[in-house]
Amino acid sequence: MTANSSSSALAQAYRINALRTAQRAHAPADVVEVLTA
Repeated sequence: MTANSSSSALAQAYRINALRTAQRAHAPADVVEVLTA
């Protein structure tokens, strides 16, 4: 695995985690929309 693909996977994991946190915290729809874009 190259450094680039691992950082991409890490970025995706952070995004998924942020999305789950936002949903759990009942974030406004526009916040969820940004995270899923």
